[in-house]
Amino acid sequence: MNPNFYSRRELLRQVGMGMGTLGLGALLGRDALGATGKVTGLNDRLNPLSPLQPEYRARAKRVIHIFANGGPSQVDT
Repeated sequence: MNPNFYSRRELLRQVGMGMGTLGLGALLGRDALGATGKVTGLNDRLNPLSPLQPEYRARAKRVIHIFANGGPSQVDT
């Protein structure tokens, strides 16, 4: 085997680690020491994607969460 070429398994492992590192860096970049950003309150008029005040008070006391591991995907059904 030629040592200059990666096997398919080795190539996928190296590329996967690189993509994971990029994603982790993007997630942790907000918490970096030099990161600047102000915390804004609700209903910030300058940012249309900021959360708004709810119209009604939340009344739910319980939630049923159904997780079907291994179920068919929504594309197949």
